[in-house]
Amino acid sequence: MSMNRLRKFRKTAHLTQREVASLVGYASQRAYSDMELGLKRPGLGTALACCVLFKTSLPELFPDLTAYVERTLLARARKLQHELASEGDREIAASHVAKLIDDLDE
Repeated sequence: MSMNRLRKFRKTAHLTQREVASLVGYASQRAYSDMELGLKRPGLGTALACCVLFKTSLPELFPDLTAYVERTLLARARKLQHELASEGDREIAASHVAKLIDDLDE
């Protein structure tokens, strides 16, 4: 189960699950409820719609999803860094990936 702050923001806005579901493009309140409970991960469009609706950032609204994306990206970047190390003509790409790893390691 993934933690998010959807319920907190929805309650602060005095909106029902059905109303938020409609605003972010879900056909049913149940689909939104599953996302709010952390049973379903939002698609990119839905996550961005929630951020716009509640005037907040993705990390603030979906901290677990953000952490998952960062961990996954870090693992992929480390793998790519090793691949780029064997290619001598890829210094700029290697530098960019190294900076990404530094940023994500913080």
